Amino acid sequence: MGGEKTTVDSFDVDQKQWYRVGGIAALVLGVAYIIIIFLYAQVGAPPTGGGDAWFHYLHGKTTIWWAIWCDAAATSRIAATPDALSIAPLYSASPFTAPPIPR
Repeated sequence: MGGEKTTVDSFDVDQKQWYRVGGIAALVLGVAYIIIIFLYAQVGAPPTGGGDAWFHYLHGKTTIWWAIWCDAAATSRIAATPDALSIAPLYSASPFTAPPIPR
């Protein structure tokens, strides 16, 4: 009783590894954004005033803002790369093509 191969089964072992790495990276990315939400809640909303209001606001909160920046900038880019590499073959195997870019 042989069954039909699905799309995932037709990929080679290397592509299955990329799916696994991409899935783990997606989970890391989701956890990183949850951490950012808690860090934002800890520092509160930034002021809308001028420079003096910012100096008073940032006193004692620079470490948290650096953590937010590192989490948002570095972790997002590092974790998004394996995600993109894992789904790229799906787009190349798609019967649909993207519309041409107007110039």
